[in-house]
Amino acid sequence: MQEYRKKVLQDLVERKNIGELDGYQLFDMIVAKWGVPYGVELRRMDFAGKKLLYINVMWKYLGQQSFPLNERQYLEHLEYISRKLVQWGKVADFKKDLTECRKKPNAYFGYAVSFNVPVSEAEIDQFVEDARISREEDE
Repeated sequence: MQEYRKKVLQDLVERKNIGELDGYQLFDMIVAKWGVPYGVELRRMDFAGKKLLYINVMWKYLGQQSFPLNERQYLEHLEYISRKLVQWGKVADFKKDLTECRKKPNAYFGYAVSFNVPVSEAEIDQFVEDARISREEDE
């Protein structure tokens, strides 16, 4: 089964242009890698005075009773994340990291799998500001 999943994931990574990604393809890549559509989040962190951005693949997944999104919301969220990766030109890096990752999200320990998104601090600041404005509009 692991070999099959590796083959499917590799096919998905190579299927489209290396710089392209959409929400459906991101969904397919996550399911091919781990067997379920885990939640995905963009997270900003400060470490040693430097701003960093990560994609966290969380331990909750679509279909689980405690998962906070329905299918439509989940796919819209994946589309947003994939568009950000395309905008920052980090699709190839993310696909490579996902393919090579040996970790798995773990609900028992509350363990997420993190992927660094190496973007400039200015791009991180813009992302945070856009997210803040979006939250204010939703309220």
